[in-house]
Parts: sequence; C-alpha cells; structure tokens
Amino acid sequence: MRILAIDTSTTINSVCILDDNGILVEHIVSSRNSHNRVLLRNLDICIREAGTRLEEIDALAVALGPGSFTGLRIGISTAKTLAWANRLPVLGIPTLDALALNVPCSGYPVCALLDARKKEVYCSIYRNTAGYPESLTKYLVLLPEKLAELISSPTVFVGNGWLLYESFLKKKLRKNALSLPPSFHTMRASNIATLARLRLEKNDVDDPVTLKPIYVRPSDAEAGLKQK
Repeated sequence: MRILAIDTSTTINSVCILDDNGILVEHIVSSRNSHNRVLLRNLDICIREAGTRLEEIDALAVALGPGSFTGLRIGISTAKTLAWANRLPVLGIPTLDALALNVPCSGYPVCALLDARKKEVYCSIYRNTAGYPESLTKYLVLLPEKLAELISSPTVFVGNGWLLYESFLKKKLRKNALSLPPSFHTMRASNIATLARLRLEKNDVDDPVTLKPIYVRPSDAEAGLKQK
C-alpha cells in the first residue's frame, strides 16, 4: 500500500510517499513563499524519486490543521483534487497529532505546539500509547502563559511554538519544561502518512466533499463578520 502525504500547515512544505516497508521518499522544504509555488514541484520530485506514478498510489493523506489558514487550504484542496481525479481515498490527519509523533517513545507527556500568531499557540497534550500519540486535551489556542498553567509535571515540548516561546516557558515551568534538538520540531509528511495508514487498516477514510480544515479559532474575516 502506497500513501502520498502532504503537509502545508506551517512554513514547512513536506511531501512523503510511504509504503508497507517504510518511507520511499520524503522531501521537506522551508517555504517562505506561498505553498502554491512549492507544493506541485515538491509532489513531482517525490513521485519521480520514488519511481512511481499517481496511478500507483493507493491513498492520499493531508494535514488538517490547526495551522496557517492559507497553507491548510492549499494542501487540502490539492489533496482533494488529486483524490477526485485519480479516484483515491483521502484521509485528513490533525496537524498536532502528527507533530506529537515526532516524539514516539517518551515516558513523559508531550505538548505539541505551533505558532498561532497574535502571541498565541495552537497546542494539545499527549501521552504515548504503544508508540503513537493519544491526545489528553482538545486542540487549543492559548496564550503561552495560559498553556503554562496546564503543565504540572515534566513535559516534552515539540513544534515551532516551542522554538518561539522556549525562554518564556523554561522560565515559567523550570524543570517541567523538557526540550529537544531543533530537528525534532519540524513538521513531517511521513507522520501524516503513518497515522493515515493506521486509519486505512480500519477502512476509516474521509469524504472528500465534506473534508474541512481544523482551524480551532475563526479567521480574521469570520471574526470581522461577527463583530458587524
């Protein structure tokens, strides 16, 4: 079974092709430009390097968010279009779940957190269950000081939100804030594919018509309409 996975939820543009034996290819680019300019080229690179064709892909997986509103829309619309055109099942995977998989064997809780801008972070706290993350909280958007109030024991932090607020959280939480090397904080499409494969084994797929991003908070446009 070959799964093509896409993650455009942050400034990282990541594409992976995974089969039953592991990763065939994964291409990760730090994309400061629009994902529109990078994603199709990234997809083409991975398909060619894997020595495969879209016709030989069995399923598509994509990061659902939370994350960059624009990036999520680009990734999800691309995955849905490819799924429709090639009659493939599509699976949406929450971004924070995939990020937590960067720490698969932790004996401590793992807090996955991403920069949400506006001085906030998207976050969720996980425990390790047989090598996979099991969420202990909802997907949240919080000020870093509010997140610190949720932490009462040693916790591993992972994600670009940690890189942004590391000094604050370390000062606030002291020994309860456990850090990782910089490479652990990168979003990876291979994690999206890994979690998608678990769902595929249960024949649990999404309807491409109704598949939607997980935003957690309303967009600026939606917030403006509510105020009016």
